[in-house]
Amino acid sequence: MTKETKGNVNKFIPLNGHKMLALKKDMIFENKNTYIFDIDETLYPESKEIKDLRRKNYLEFLKEKGFNYEEATKELNMYTEKYGVAIKGILHKYNIDDEIYFKLIKRESLDYKLFQIDTTGSEILSSLSGLKICLTNSDFFHARLVLKSLGLLDHFDYVFHSDYEDKNFICKPDEEVYHLVELFLGIKKRENVYFFDDKLANVEAARMIGWNGYHVNEKEDYKIILN
Repeated sequence: MTKETKGNVNKFIPLNGHKMLALKKDMIFENKNTYIFDIDETLYPESKEIKDLRRKNYLEFLKEKGFNYEEATKELNMYTEKYGVAIKGILHKYNIDDEIYFKLIKRESLDYKLFQIDTTGSEILSSLSGLKICLTNSDFFHARLVLKSLGLLDHFDYVFHSDYEDKNFICKPDEEVYHLVELFLGIKKRENVYFFDDKLANVEAARMIGWNGYHVNEKEDYKIILN
């Protein structure tokens, strides 16, 4: 944990207003800049194999509903585009009970063997002077394992993640997400916030409230933007 934070603080913060208020927070905000990164396909390049592993349960669910692989992939892409994350689309379209829901969002550790230690990313994050944050639409389990697998977890002061324990969880690009992050961190100057995400809708939402938003893609990843 860097010098901007101290005390017995939980690094992983669910995007749930009630839970966030209950978490102990002792912030010393010494540096003016706040760097906020998405995780999936932002801290690592887009990979079809990794995406399919992330969506494994969703793909199998849609196959049981009669979709072939191509149709299921297209459907999940549409859900992500419309709702921010694919599981919200499944919840919206299908009347699934809690047992099915929690089976769908369950992940296995073996899914993360494809990630490799990112020494270049580690060097770049180490060079940044300011608060370093992750803001992801994924759940705690996935966010933690990806960051650990990339060797980047220790660089981040906080990791804000969607609260999948609540089926009505919020996620980017919902404006409430950005405001909850600001409130928790005590951000006063939005012009000093630098936000990186592979989803343009999320970047545009950040820009709308006054953050500096950067669209990460295969031609311009966060390492290129920061160099």
